[in-house]
Amino acid sequence: LVVTWLGIGLTAEKELTADQVMDRVRENRYPETSRSEIKMTLIDPDGGRLVKEFVMYRKVKDDDAKTFIVFRDPPSIRGTRFLVLQKGDEEDTFAKFAENPTIQRIGESQRTDRFMGSDFTYGDLEIEKEGENNFEKLGQQKYNEIPCYVIKSTPKDLKKAQYSHLKLWIDKEKFVSRFTEFYSVSYTH
Repeated sequence: LVVTWLGIGLTAEKELTADQVMDRVRENRYPETSRSEIKMTLIDPDGGRLVKEFVMYRKVKDDDAKTFIVFRDPPSIRGTRFLVLQKGDEEDTFAKFAENPTIQRIGESQRTDRFMGSDFTYGDLEIEKEGENNFEKLGQQKYNEIPCYVIKSTPKDLKKAQYSHLKLWIDKEKFVSRFTEFYSVSYTH
């Protein structure tokens, strides 16, 4: 007599909270080395668009991070480079602009200055520190056919914030950001 037991386990996928999703993103966000191709679309109040493309290289080990950015497009800024060195809470940022061969140090007082004609600041090049934001899951949506969690990230200290909030599309499988919208502090919706 042969008895076969077939056990079928049916389990529903446990739904992650916004904080759990972002914890997984943080675990994935900064591998020891990474290379990202980034397209930044700037939209003016009249709906005009300007696209800037750059490549970002990053190396992270413990509390140290090195980020190198090279702009590829448009031609007017091609070759502009930034180097960001972080060691614990200290940071140094250096820039070499396409029109000026001299390497410039970006000082502490310039950290809130606008970056490459955008609303981004030099401070936005830093790695986000855990505990600075509150997260809310807005739902799920596909971005470029990739299933994503949609997460709203709001700074805990709005007085120091550059943005009222971010809206992130987080890949449900890889836990990396596929798309991010930045909302200015004056945004009221």
